[in-house]
Amino acid sequence: MADEPLAGPGMPFIVELKAGEYWLCRCGHTKKPPLCDNTHLSGADQPRRIELAENTALVLCGCGKTANRPYCDCSHGKLPVK
Repeated sequence: MADEPLAGPGMPFIVELKAGEYWLCRCGHTKKPPLCDNTHLSGADQPRRIELAENTALVLCGCGKTANRPYCDCSHGKLPVK
């Protein structure tokens, strides 16, 4: 499975998740980013699975430029301002 950028609005997603399995959207069609809601349109847009052993606060990439997917590495700060 290709490791496509996490779809998002450009800024990181700060989420608090309970222990368990989660699927992160990579197609940009979800209504509840950054989590997948199964609205992806093709096989190429499959979500990325993460599993948490304990309740965790995460900062997830929203710009797709991080070198540490799916986690934010502040690459959004290097993007040109539109």
